[in-house]
Amino acid sequence: MSDTVDYEQISYGKATYKRVQRLRRKGQRRGIAVPYLCYELHKPERPRIAFWIVAAVSTVLFIGILVGVGFLYNELAKSLLGLSGLGEAIGALFSPEIFAASAGLSALPGIMLVAAYLLIILLLLLPLCGALLFYSFVYETFYMAKCSKEEFAKGNIISSLIFRFVTVMITATAILIVLLMYIESANAKLYIGLIYGGLMIVIGGLLVLIVIEKVKNGKWFEGLEEDKKQNYLAHDGALRQVKRRLRHERQILDDITRLGR
Repeated sequence: MSDTVDYEQISYGKATYKRVQRLRRKGQRRGIAVPYLCYELHKPERPRIAFWIVAAVSTVLFIGILVGVGFLYNELAKSLLGLSGLGEAIGALFSPEIFAASAGLSALPGIMLVAAYLLIILLLLLPLCGALLFYSFVYETFYMAKCSKEEFAKGNIISSLIFRFVTVMITATAILIVLLMYIESANAKLYIGLIYGGLMIVIGGLLVLIVIEKVKNGKWFEGLEEDKKQNYLAHDGALRQVKRRLRHERQILDDITRLGR
């Protein structure tokens, strides 16, 4: 690294800069040296407006998806439990009478009641988890609007995002197929289809933009000066290696934990 200029601090956003330094420290403890950037990465001449637009449209769609989830829960309470809606299901399950009656239940009914509580809590937590994931999604979208050309062409962050989005699309499609097979309510199927469609519009649209931008910046990267090209590839490659090592260590720890049970 230059004695006077921290090119990484200039080139990366605040959160990414901290992440790079954290990975460098972890790499050093594992014998992996992450080369410092020797030049300032090339930012786009102007922010990539298409990504800002996607983030704004995604915000509107996400609000619609949350509303759709509420209607879906309500419809499932009607069709599967024969109740007037989700409110009645929650009210009945958490009523003082149920708590009083549960004190005298035998093992199996008691376990079933606990499972019902856990299912309700899980269903109520899903929108919150979705909101947290959406916050991460919007942050990453805004980051892609202004990140460097090198990161878009060869960076591990962009490659990881592509893999994550493809995984989400495949998982969502599998869940859709299972739900449509086992749910008979036409209204519930409609809400599921709308939620799935909203997810595919958001994630699929962004994925197309990322791939187009990655190809364009990949062509630009090939024309970059050789010393800068090799410096960035070595820098990013070492970061990937550290991340792989950390994942491998977590996998070993999980395996040991499972064997100890």
